[in-house]
Amino acid sequence: MMDGAGEKKESKLTVLQQAVDHYKLHGYAIIKSHLSQETVDEIKKTVNHLESKVVCVPSPFKSQKKGSAKHLIQSAHQVVGFSAGPKKPIQQIGHNLHGMVDVISSLCYGDKVWSLCKALSIKDPRIVQSKFVLKPANHGWRVPAHTDEQFIFTRPLSGAGFWWALDRCSKENGCLEIIPGSHHEFKMQTRFVCDHSMLCTTFSVIPPLEHERRVTWTNKCAKKYKSRFKFLEMEPG
Repeated sequence: MMDGAGEKKESKLTVLQQAVDHYKLHGYAIIKSHLSQETVDEIKKTVNHLESKVVCVPSPFKSQKKGSAKHLIQSAHQVVGFSAGPKKPIQQIGHNLHGMVDVISSLCYGDKVWSLCKALSIKDPRIVQSKFVLKPANHGWRVPAHTDEQFIFTRPLSGAGFWWALDRCSKENGCLEIIPGSHHEFKMQTRFVCDHSMLCTTFSVIPPLEHERRVTWTNKCAKKYKSRFKFLEMEPG
């Protein structure tokens, strides 16, 4: 027989293991109410504060001009706002929230995240970047279909992305979309890199792996496999 506390702990472990199994098979998993409403509210207050305080610069993703990625490179150690252009609403704030924003630091280095890392068998977890993604209506740039390995590239593949909804996410307001199992099926042709000598960004070809069986993902694939995309609608937390 197990007491109430023991049952609750076992239930949490079961939910976590189910999420991990789903993640490994499908490439994603949704854990409902992972954050408390109190934490969500605190983070949203932080977002509102940063929107009015951070230095905002145009996104470097649409330009390969010399110096265009200066602020992106600096944001590895700072907190910078990025917009689609001058006088446009901020679309992203990053990329060192975990090092400079207390509420995010507490989350990233707290038990919730480290329990996930342990369940995913990540032996030496390192935080590469952290950011807020804002989606102001009718503003910003469209993010093309991609895999995380295109932007966070390691060999062997070892990255894992954690996303938390601060508002209800639906297909009407730009929730995440995914092709379940696509990490087993497709490989990316190029990866995103920063040219530190020119302070700009570009894409370089990813060398093929020996015995690679995945299909190469190209821009045409997004249209071809459009019907297979699934909307990841979810509530805050």
